[in-house]
Amino acid sequence: MKLVHSYLIQVIVIPSKSQEIIEAVKKVSDFKYGKYSWVYWQSEAGTEHFDDEQNPTVKLEFSIYKSYELLTEVLESIISVHPWREPVIRVTEVQETRTGK
Repeated sequence: MKLVHSYLIQVIVIPSKSQEIIEAVKKVSDFKYGKYSWVYWQSEAGTEHFDDEQNPTVKLEFSIYKSYELLTEVLESIISVHPWREPVIRVTEVQETRTGK
């Protein structure tokens, strides 16, 4: 087992646009996690609150290997299709396990 440096990316979006975001990111990343490709997580719909509004939203979560160039491409691909003027995107530097199995 080893630890690898990665970026964990979380995106909040309305459910009807989640697949469009995934497809946009697939053009620049293969969502690789160990020997698996296309690894991402999508939450059940929750409720986002802002100003006096409430909207159903989901959270998409995936990781990419730590490369600022790749991170920039991924963020640009998300922003290009995200329906909000100010997309909620969180990027965290993390270490993830890889077993090599």
